[in-house]
Amino acid sequence: MVDQGWTANWVNEFHKNQLASHQLPRLGELADFIENELPEKITLHQEIYDTWITKMTSPSPELMAKLFKIDNLKQCVNFLFRIGSRIVYATDPGDTETSFISFWDDLIRNVLNFVLHDIGKSDRNSSRSASTGSNRPDYLFVVDSVCVFRGEEKAPGEQMETPRRELFEKLIWSYGDAPYLFGYAAVGYEARLYAITRVHDDVDAIELGVYDLEHLEGRFRLLLAILNVHDYCGALRVCARKALEMSTRR
Repeated sequence: MVDQGWTANWVNEFHKNQLASHQLPRLGELADFIENELPEKITLHQEIYDTWITKMTSPSPELMAKLFKIDNLKQCVNFLFRIGSRIVYATDPGDTETSFISFWDDLIRNVLNFVLHDIGKSDRNSSRSASTGSNRPDYLFVVDSVCVFRGEEKAPGEQMETPRRELFEKLIWSYGDAPYLFGYAAVGYEARLYAITRVHDDVDAIELGVYDLEHLEGRFRLLLAILNVHDYCGALRVCARKALEMSTRR
């Protein structure tokens, strides 16, 4: 199969839906926003669509319709090989945190890198641009020197509250009037997406979604959420850059 530029076309159209800072939804609206159907859907061949949906424990045409549309002539082959196949045919991790890293990366890091490669980059265990000082997040995505997405991860059997608290306890808020940024906490096969936000003088992580990554429908739900989060990254970077400029003028 040859892509013939259809994946690049999809990415270009997808980027057109990024929000301006004044368009950011309210905190209370985010849980619904991340479950919205994609404004520009990924094209798949009918046979691939049928194969993927049968691999779900509980097949969900509704979920598939939020992500994909059928086009046997203009299918996003590059997406299929670089992202889709790694989500559908996910690796089988062991029992340690280290063994899960490639699994989590296939579902989160690689997706963000794929759609945002021209404006940002991923890193791991780095304090660079993370507003954390020496307390390094397990994962971060940086846009123009601003960390707009971060993750904390633990081995199976740990309490979810531990990585959730690390999302904001490691964070020094330097995002000005930005209403929130995004992060995830993962414990083995369970992942949760959060909005990290200021609450009075403190910072907290507000749960937006829970994902069972052992099953394909959970992995597709997370894919939908991550792709929808993409819309906000540029706007959050603008808010943070404005805050930095204001602080340097003082």
